[in-house]
Amino acid sequence: MYVAVGLLAVTLPHPALADCVQKDIEGRWRVYADVSDRQSAHWLTCTLSVGEGGVISDGRCDGPGQKNLLISAGRIEIADTTNCTFTGYLDVNETPNRVDHATLSPEKTFGSGVGSYRDGFFTFTIIKTGNP
Repeated sequence: MYVAVGLLAVTLPHPALADCVQKDIEGRWRVYADVSDRQSAHWLTCTLSVGEGGVISDGRCDGPGQKNLLISAGRIEIADTTNCTFTGYLDVNETPNRVDHATLSPEKTFGSGVGSYRDGFFTFTIIKTGNP
């Protein structure tokens, strides 16, 4: 009987692995990006805060030769709740960047994706470091 109860508990869906909702993207995040543009390739590491409705309320980025780049605006939205995909945009030093396609992990603590901007494209990993 204990084995049956244990197996049932393992096979039931866990709330942490449920579909994604907009609130899942809220919080403080660390972003690691590989950036390719017409002039060169480089990396960036960023911190950002995503608030209610996916609005990016605060963010900064650093990279080789680039320090304290400001994320002045942005928004992240869950695009597909079942597959936990998200899209969005963010302005880094007043340069518009699009998050074209990304996926949040089932645990909703990390994700990865691809994006683009006027001079190139980027890939990124995003890791949740705290709640809103």
